Amino acid sequence: METFAETTPRNSSSAGSEMQTLKTHTEEVGRAEDVQVDSDQSKFSAMLGILRKLVGVADVISLRLSLPAQLLDPIPNLEYWNYMDRPDFFVAIPESDDEVERMLATLAWWFSKLLKHTGKVLKPFNSVLGEQFFCHWEVPRTGIDATNGRQSTAASSATDVSSRPNGSNSGSTLRVEYITEQVSHHPPVSAHIYRCQERGIEAAGIDHISAKFTGLSATVAAGSQCKGIFVTLAKRDNETYVCTHPTANIVGWLRGTLKVQCIETSYIMCAKTKLATIVEFKEERWFGKNKDN
Repeated sequence: METFAETTPRNSSSAGSEMQTLKTHTEEVGRAEDVQVDSDQSKFSAMLGILRKLVGVADVISLRLSLPAQLLDPIPNLEYWNYMDRPDFFVAIPESDDEVERMLATLAWWFSKLLKHTGKVLKPFNSVLGEQFFCHWEVPRTGIDATNGRQSTAASSATDVSSRPNGSNSGSTLRVEYITEQVSHHPPVSAHIYRCQERGIEAAGIDHISAKFTGLSATVAAGSQCKGIFVTLAKRDNETYVCTHPTANIVGWLRGTLKVQCIETSYIMCAKTKLATIVEFKEERWFGKNKDN
């Protein structure tokens, strides 16, 4: 499986102008303070320094923090928050003629998205207003049936490659495209769309998160502008699945090793088929042996 990517910042011509934009915006934030972590500080002391800045902050997303290197991931925000870890699962969603199988295939792709963003916590670089990111995956036609793990050789009955940049297709792969743009800097909001034109499937949505510090964990939830991801199957009479994001806890502050833990409930709903999936996540216990959720 091949991945091709391109980042296009429309409103900044260099890294220097991007830093200037971020610096200007920071001056508008009332609690814009840095947490400086010296190399000789222990991991525990570094976490306590961060915690002191989080206490009393209503929305952590609006607070500017200089984090230790072990919490940073040197890739752009738009590239980091992509949900296509398994594009083969994505193109398999419209294959089945059974509506229940299509729901299960959507669930399998949704789980692959959740698994990608659980575990170790890393912060990507901030994207500037108007920045865009494009990439695509070439998925083998002989792939995995997302509902049961069997090999699938089913191909689409129609092929449309006229709108593709290269204007051609080898015939052995399916092209999954990802387009996203930063549409707001404060609050940080991005719009995105995934699509496989040959299979007639697309997934679109708005990314906007809110975060607050509660006790010994930070809670991250969908923001007011995020209504979930809308998966539409054009070749199934525009069958649409609404997938809502679960809430997440960032735990491990006292141990010095941060971890993302999904909690509460996520829904996948299809009005046309009148089917719905409810996924409930269990919170880890403070005492005893925890199990991955």
